[in-house]
Amino acid sequence: MTSHLAEAGRTLIPRKDDRYGLLSPALVILTFVAGLVDALSYLALGHVFVANVTGNIVFLGFAFAHAQGFVWWTSALTLATFMIGAFIGGRIIHYFGANRAPSAGVHVNPAGFCGSCARRHLSAQSVCA
Repeated sequence: MTSHLAEAGRTLIPRKDDRYGLLSPALVILTFVAGLVDALSYLALGHVFVANVTGNIVFLGFAFAHAQGFVWWTSALTLATFMIGAFIGGRIIHYFGANRAPSAGVHVNPAGFCGSCARRHLSAQSVCA
């Protein structure tokens, strides 16, 4: 148990000579933020995930299986806007090449968020889970 706690501590606060530097704590923080964004979007945007696509694929499967309360087009719209945002983000990163600083904000995927807002607006009268 102590070795697991020590390893978790080294993940959050790496040594100065750590091979990956601040990558591990940055990934932990990004994972935490993505979880918060998904939780808030699920509750506020009508049961849709905007940070991670996995939940939308599960909801799409429920809709295709005719589970009550799931509409196929809402998850499909979210997935389509996510793919558009990923494509645009990839083009921006390709454009900036080795200089990663200007493209750091691309990973938020604003198209996925906008698509989720549109989906909520369009389905205000429908049951969404």
